[in-house]
Amino acid sequence: MEELPNILAQRYASNEMVSLWSPQNRILEERRLWVAILEAQKNAGLHISPEAIKAYKAVTENIDMDSIRAREAQTHHDVKARIDEFCALAGHEEIHQGLTSRDLTESIEQKLLLKSLKLILDKSISLLHVFSRRIDEFKTTPLVARTHNVPAQITTLGRRLAMFAEELLFAIEALEALIQRFPARGIKGAIGTQIDLYQLFDGDENKIKTLEKDILAWMGLTHACLTPGQIYPRSLDFSIVATFLQLSSGPASFAKTFRLMAGQGLASESFSKGQTGSSAMPHKNNPRLSERIASLQSILRGHLAQASDLLGNQWNEGDVACSAVRRVMLPDACFTLDGILETCAYIVAEASFNAEAMKAEVTQELPYLLSSSILAEATAHGVGREKAHDQIKKHMQMLHNKHGSLEEFLALIAKDTSLCISYDFIATLKANPLKAAGPAAKQTEALLRHISHCHKNTNNSLTPLKTQPL
Repeated sequence: MEELPNILAQRYASNEMVSLWSPQNRILEERRLWVAILEAQKNAGLHISPEAIKAYKAVTENIDMDSIRAREAQTHHDVKARIDEFCALAGHEEIHQGLTSRDLTESIEQKLLLKSLKLILDKSISLLHVFSRRIDEFKTTPLVARTHNVPAQITTLGRRLAMFAEELLFAIEALEALIQRFPARGIKGAIGTQIDLYQLFDGDENKIKTLEKDILAWMGLTHACLTPGQIYPRSLDFSIVATFLQLSSGPASFAKTFRLMAGQGLASESFSKGQTGSSAMPHKNNPRLSERIASLQSILRGHLAQASDLLGNQWNEGDVACSAVRRVMLPDACFTLDGILETCAYIVAEASFNAEAMKAEVTQELPYLLSSSILAEATAHGVGREKAHDQIKKHMQMLHNKHGSLEEFLALIAKDTSLCISYDFIATLKANPLKAAGPAAKQTEALLRHISHCHKNTNNSLTPLKTQPL
């Protein structure tokens, strides 16, 4: 029977992330852990033959998935099958002393998660700097800002992009904190008490502490849970997937806004030579990559629902009722966010923004975009806010009904002595409408300085995007 592919891995995630979670790499990491534990046990005084360690090391990379599957079909136990396979290859039976299956599987899952978190951190920071380059490029490009998707005031394209970049920045800080506090379960035995290790080492607590310290260093972690059961708390998995969803939020909001801008002719995704936008309409360049982000984020929300279902569901010292969920959720959540970050970086870096169309929209909507600036100017000269609000709204409704021009609107405002609007102010608005954008450009520059100071782009981990259609 043909093996069905993992669509997330095959179509959307980077090769680096996929390789990290591949079945072969997982088995390789397990074997390296077994060898690391053997060496740590030997260093702590347990009688382990050097020949055995050498033999295990020699066959660590000899991975035969078919042979392992055949053993599991007989044992109905995945870890026992992998123990038997590794021992048969090495010709020794010295691994897994004092351990339970969860010492192996939890440690490897946590190591892979930590590597994934660090990879995602690098990619998130890289995306932040891709945003920064386009923000700086468009920090003074005027744009109609919309609330409720209705024209509201004047902003700049750079300022709009800065909103999404800052949300990503908040999530990066949450990810950094998560990595900093990430605890290992540790080598704790069947119920978390390390009783089997105590028996192996004749109750010598210092030797056990030394062994666990060595294994934590091998995992890249500095601290472990003090009193776990057979499993580490699954609320930690929830924290990881929740942070992933937070990291996706800025990119997803950007992608949704980009789709709206594409529909208005203000922006378009990169369109390479030979690319087809629609099988029916040759002119189309659909924002399909932005749509991909929306679809992937929906999948990520599903993974968070899976993670939340494991919360508060532990029986006594633990069980494996969570295993099927975690086999799917942990790698696939990593693949999903990886695809979101890769795709967003490609869109932001390669997108075309139509400055002329943005300028034309600003001109078309300008009377309405200036209403709040005129309101603020009137109240600054002592006019009651509600009185001024009613007067300006009256003029706006008249203008809308007549389909009047900006000049007609400003003339109405200038003639309305109750508003106390000077001709100089009116002339300034006509000459430089971008003045109504206020400190948008300065706020944008402040964010760029903050990003540059806090997150220097020393490692661009973004790999070539998988650009298949959704």
